[in-house]
Amino acid sequence: LVYVSTAYSQCPLQEIKERVYPPTTDVEELTQKLDPMSLEDVSKIETTIVGKWPNTYTFTKALAEHVINGCSHELPVAIFRPSISKKF
Repeated sequence: LVYVSTAYSQCPLQEIKERVYPPTTDVEELTQKLDPMSLEDVSKIETTIVGKWPNTYTFTKALAEHVINGCSHELPVAIFRPSISKKF
């Protein structure tokens, strides 16, 4: 299983190493809390949820890396973190 993440998944850190970082929140607990909420209500607390991440995209990529890594005892997994580049 190859998961395509982003080089920005751990952007709050000064230095990002080739490892999976622990999440800042419990993924299951967050899911249970947000599932019954409306999108409008989730939007109201979005900045509180994402914390130091600039947006939900990078925040959820960080959480997904943790979830994917949790499957590594059952499946061979790789997490690929490409950066964004422009062609000149």
